[in-house]
Amino acid sequence: MIKKGLKIKDNIILYLYAISAIIILYAPYQIDSTLGNNSLRIVLRSFLYLIALSGLLFGISKKIKNSSINIRIIFYLLSFVVYFLLTTFHSYDGKISITGVLTLTLAIGFCFFEDKNKQETFEIFKKIWFVICIIAIICFVSYSFGLFLPYKIKAYYSLVSGDLYIDYTLSFLYKSGSIVRLCGICNEPGFFGTITALILCTEKVRLNNRRNIIMLIAGFLTFSLAFMLIIMIYLLLRSWKDKKVFIVIMLIMIIYFLVIPNIEFKNANINRLLDRLTISETGFKGDNRSNDKLDMIYEQTIKENPIFGKGVNYVSSLKIHGVSSYKSFIVDFGIVGSLLIWGFLLLSVIYKNNSSINNIAFVIVFFISIYQRPNIFVLPYQIVLLGGMQYINYLNKGQKDGNS
Repeated sequence: MIKKGLKIKDNIILYLYAISAIIILYAPYQIDSTLGNNSLRIVLRSFLYLIALSGLLFGISKKIKNSSINIRIIFYLLSFVVYFLLTTFHSYDGKISITGVLTLTLAIGFCFFEDKNKQETFEIFKKIWFVICIIAIICFVSYSFGLFLPYKIKAYYSLVSGDLYIDYTLSFLYKSGSIVRLCGICNEPGFFGTITALILCTEKVRLNNRRNIIMLIAGFLTFSLAFMLIIMIYLLLRSWKDKKVFIVIMLIMIIYFLVIPNIEFKNANINRLLDRLTISETGFKGDNRSNDKLDMIYEQTIKENPIFGKGVNYVSSLKIHGVSSYKSFIVDFGIVGSLLIWGFLLLSVIYKNNSSINNIAFVIVFFISIYQRPNIFVLPYQIVLLGGMQYINYLNKGQKDGNS
C-alpha cells in the first residue's frame, strides 16, 4: 500500500511508470496492429522516452543516495545487457540495429527503484488493470447482448481472413466466426489473459477480494488456455504441502482436462476453449505457439547454431505467422544466449529473496509463461515480476504478523 509520507515527486514517477507499462500493452501502440496509426505511436513513444529518462535518473539517484547496489541488481543488469547486446549486434542479416534503447532504459530505471517503490508501482499498475478489466467486461457484455456501446470493426492484426477486432477504443474483442474473446487493452486474448493470471497469482488467487473476482471473470472471458493453466499450476504448487488440498486440486484438474472437454456446451466460446484443453499425443490441442516450420528451424538451430542462434529477427524474417514460443527465442538467441538472458533474470529474482511457497509458486508460473510468450523484457512484465515479488513479500509479512 502506498504510504502517505511518500514524496510527491516520487509518487508521480511511480504513477508515470505504471501508466507507461499500460501504454506498452495497449494494442494500438503495437507496430503490427491495425488498431493504431503511426502518428499515435510517435506521440506515445515520445512520452515513453521522457518517462524512461525520468525513471532512470530517479532510480540512479536513489541508489547513489542509499549506496544500495547489490548482487541482485547486478544479475538483473547482466540479463538486460546480454539481451541488448545480442539484439543490437547479433541480427540475422549482420546489420547493427539499436532498437532496444527504450526497453533497456525503462527496465534499468525500474530495477534501480527501491523495493518499496517497486511494490508501490505494481500496486498502481494492478489498480489500473482492475479498471481495465471492468471496462473490458462491460464491452464484452454490451457486444454479446447488443447493448448501447458504439464500436468499430477492424481487421485482426494478423490479417487472418475472417478474424476481426471489435474496437471499443479502450477495450477490444477478438471475433472469429461465432467465437468472441476478450482482449482488454491487448492485441490478443492470450496476452491479456497471461498478465491477468500473473497479477492474480501475486494475490494468491484470493476470492475474498472483489477486485480479484472481477479480474478472474475478465480472465475467463479471454477463453485463454494460458490463463487457465497459469492459475491451475499456481494453485497446485501452492498446495503441495497440504496433501488434502493438493489431492482435491489434482482431481479437479483431471476432471477439467479429461472429462469436461468431452461435454458439448451451447456456447461456442466455451466449446472452443474446452477443445483447446483436450490432450492429444503431442500435448494440448490448444498449444498453437509453434508449427511444423518453426519446429524444423528450431531443431536445425540446436544442431548448427546452439550458442547464439541464427540471429535476432530471423524467425520474423521468415514471416512465420501465428507463432510465439520459447523456440522462436532460442532460434534467434541460441541456447547459451537464452540461458544467459533468462538465467541472470531468474537469479536476480531468487538470490537472497523470500523463499516462501507463495514466492516460489509465483516465480515458477512466471517463467513457465515464457513457454508461450518468451519476450518478457518489457516494462509491464518487469513490474509484474519484480514489483509482484515485493507485493507478495508484503502480503506474507502481513499474514505472519496476523498470526503472531
